[in-house]
Amino acid sequence: MESKPCNDLEETTPELSACLIVMDDNHFLIEWIAFHYHTANLRNLIITSDPNSKTRPTKILDRWRDRIKIQEWNETRFLPKTFKKMVKAEQAGKNGEKLANHRVRQSKFNLECLKSFKRQNLGWTTLIDSDEYLLTNNYIDNGTLSTTSVPELLREIHIPNYSAHESNITDVENQEVIPPGFHGNDFQTMRWRKFGFRETWVDTHWDTSCGAVRNIPNKVIIDLRRLKLSDLNKSSQTGNPHQPLDICPENIYSKISDTPFILHHYMGTPEQWFYRGGDKRGIGYRRARYEDYNQRIGALEKDSPIRFWLNNFVTKVGSTEAKRLLNNVGRLEPLPGIKLVEPAEVSSEQNQSIYKIGDVLNVNYAGAGYWEPGEIYAIYSDNFYSVFFEDCTQEIATFAERMKPLKKQSSKKKKVK
Repeated sequence: MESKPCNDLEETTPELSACLIVMDDNHFLIEWIAFHYHTANLRNLIITSDPNSKTRPTKILDRWRDRIKIQEWNETRFLPKTFKKMVKAEQAGKNGEKLANHRVRQSKFNLECLKSFKRQNLGWTTLIDSDEYLLTNNYIDNGTLSTTSVPELLREIHIPNYSAHESNITDVENQEVIPPGFHGNDFQTMRWRKFGFRETWVDTHWDTSCGAVRNIPNKVIIDLRRLKLSDLNKSSQTGNPHQPLDICPENIYSKISDTPFILHHYMGTPEQWFYRGGDKRGIGYRRARYEDYNQRIGALEKDSPIRFWLNNFVTKVGSTEAKRLLNNVGRLEPLPGIKLVEPAEVSSEQNQSIYKIGDVLNVNYAGAGYWEPGEIYAIYSDNFYSVFFEDCTQEIATFAERMKPLKKQSSKKKKVK
């Protein structure tokens, strides 16, 4: 099926509601709200800021309060009295307490947000991030929110990754998609055009060939009108953004051809990627993931239908209003005392790593205390590594403290297909 651009909403498009957690990403939020308001009929938003945020989204939200019903929650609105006990139960690994704190807070916010929208008798609702952009999958026929053509109460959303490799500036600033007075490099949906996974296979010492895949788990969009409030109150509901409810599919890695919606996921510039100094997983992890993504993502480059939205949005609301709503899009707010961190462009030889590619070690899987032999197949800065286990399960961007030598070291030269 031929791809179609993101045009104006049809009269029958139902309202979209969204639950959103932000952390120092106002530069993304400006574009995110405008895009989903225009293309997905976003009309209800509940938002909360991570407690470690150094910025707040309130001034940006104020621009939209006459167009979107917005609630800005603090944690007293959704955290239970048992929060600390729940964090302790979730805790594991080097960054265990910080990460567990985040995951429990995220889970409880998502569930309480869904319940709030349900009490308002709202329908289609999604739990996505400010670097993710929802659009119809125009390569299949049933990509629509219409309750007549989408009878299910839940739809999966496939997530293509976009790399931070720059495209030709002429392509980015194409006047057919960039209206006067705006710059394509300020917008995630305009600047980044390279996507797709560079497939690599590694022959391990177990005589298996393992694929280094980089698929993000799917997310979902839920029609709350088809659920009862009691369904959301069940203890089995996790609030996990990939499987928030027990009705969600067990397989969260469906193919793009199987989902009526897709989420474009953008890394942003290096400065934007490392702007979140308080990330619960640590700066070393974020650096390693940045290096990994840019090694493996970006096999393809082409225009996406998503790039047509801005021109249509400006036409719809008018140039003056569009400039007000999109003021400072993509630009980082100065943070006193915070130095921006840029990714290190290093190879394994420059890295002075403790271990090398092909080493087989005991690896603490996900920091959960389960030690299994794993083989290193990629090395990043600051002694972070990616490993394969015997069944080809991966641990991506783990660190040296979660590894220890086997009694007998084993290594061999890798063959990458």
